[in-house]
Amino acid sequence: MSDPAKTGIDLNADVAEGFGTEKLLAPLCSSWNICCGVHAGGSGAIQSTLEWALQYNIHCGAHPGHDDRANFGRLARKLNRQDLRQLIVPQLETVANAAQRVGLSLWHLKLHGALYHQAGADHELAGETVNIALEYSLKLFGLPGSLLEVLASPMGIFVPEGFADRGLDENGALLPRDAPGALLADPYASATQALRLAHSGRIRSLCVHGDSPNAIRTLNAVHTILVENHFLISPP
Repeated sequence: MSDPAKTGIDLNADVAEGFGTEKLLAPLCSSWNICCGVHAGGSGAIQSTLEWALQYNIHCGAHPGHDDRANFGRLARKLNRQDLRQLIVPQLETVANAAQRVGLSLWHLKLHGALYHQAGADHELAGETVNIALEYSLKLFGLPGSLLEVLASPMGIFVPEGFADRGLDENGALLPRDAPGALLADPYASATQALRLAHSGRIRSLCVHGDSPNAIRTLNAVHTILVENHFLISPP
């Protein structure tokens, strides 16, 4: 039985991107954002990741991104509402169908890379992302203060997310990836930031990027410090 005195916090990771670390990440996570095989990964990675998720009772979400493997989906591309739908829906359904085959259902949607930030800042793209999440009965992960939060929160589907392994500016916004200090390589620094974000009360899920060279050490440090400070690692 869960300790009622503990505050719940979700610990998520971006997975199925072809790095093969899911077996080591699984015991530390409560939810996973599953790459849809477009910006990285493929059908084999999706299948094996879902099997690990089933074994460890991890809540799964689709993690669609730009069709741009060369830049790992992290380069913004101009698109409108219709483009966004045509990009996201087939990816989402790929993972949803694979999940169904192993006996799982998708629980959330989290856009990847540049798409995540574009939808968080553009009213048209944010609105269409919310529409898609509602159509598929999914929660929607995004940054606090984003347009995704503005539009999805009244629908009761928004999950505000913080990043343990990314540098933040003085306003709490993510630093651009090419800025000094944008990536936190020290697991202790990530753990300290994760604890601060968890205590802020604004965050319901904390992310560690699965493609980081220190992903396993970082996630282990984050998990440890949260548990030591009486947080219950659980889906939001």
